[in-house]
Amino acid sequence: MRIQHVNSGTKAKWKTKGTILQLTVPGVEPIEIDLNEELQDVAVTVDVSLNSGFTALEKGVGNWYVASVKIPAREYDYQPTGETDDEGYDILEEVALDVNMRDVTLCLWGIPDMTQAQKESEVK
Repeated sequence: MRIQHVNSGTKAKWKTKGTILQLTVPGVEPIEIDLNEELQDVAVTVDVSLNSGFTALEKGVGNWYVASVKIPAREYDYQPTGETDDEGYDILEEVALDVNMRDVTLCLWGIPDMTQAQKESEVK
């Protein structure tokens, strides 16, 4: 996975397990995203933001932008089915591949002081 720091400041912590990406911010409910579930035939970007109460991370554009995950388009492989056509050539089937984590880019944005942000959201 490629990491880009978009601006300065404290960033969300991240870790992966297989194709699962977990983002955490201290004092906030973390988020797990299965990048295979987000994979499409075209490149996609998954945005992650803090919710309005600064209490959880959620997909989409929310109260404070935390990260964006750029996932490349799905790739396919062709594998023999074990059958042959009338001319003796292998019949191939198209098989979708899992996301290649090396091709994913995680863009991290600076996050606010969570204690102060949560206090300010309670006042509103």
